[in-house]
Amino acid sequence: MTFDDEETEKKSPPKDPKAELLKKLKIGGIAAAVIIVFVLIFMSATNKPQGHMMFGICRTFVEVQTTYPPTLHVTEVEQYQRAVRIYYTYTDAFGTQKSEFIECAFESVPGKGAQLTAILLNRTEIDQETIKEFNDTISAIVAGEPDLTLPRPFGKNLEDLKR
Repeated sequence: MTFDDEETEKKSPPKDPKAELLKKLKIGGIAAAVIIVFVLIFMSATNKPQGHMMFGICRTFVEVQTTYPPTLHVTEVEQYQRAVRIYYTYTDAFGTQKSEFIECAFESVPGKGAQLTAILLNRTEIDQETIKEFNDTISAIVAGEPDLTLPRPFGKNLEDLKR
């Protein structure tokens, strides 16, 4: 080591404690921000979209009308301001998998909330007596908190159509 090297070592400025603290705070803030972003991405990836109560009421009607409700699988849902259309598949009593759709139209009734006014099952209208009987059970359906989980949307590839 030469004389010049000793002078450069001695001339290095002393470390400022405030600057060190600021540097550590910046690194900690960046690390916290990265962790928060990853948590938000994870939460949004695992969060399943929810439909509104009209979807839950219409889905419950389908479950009541289906012979084997555990085989019911909702494939697509279209929600409108006063109506819901649900496309679904189920297995019938002969073991055949069927694909159908139902459209439920609603009307707001003072004191009762949303009430069914018309139901089309595969474009065939359900009689008003059945609808009236089902409307009497809507308060119990809402109190029972039906499953409002919407199916994931279809992808752009044919492979995405497999469920």
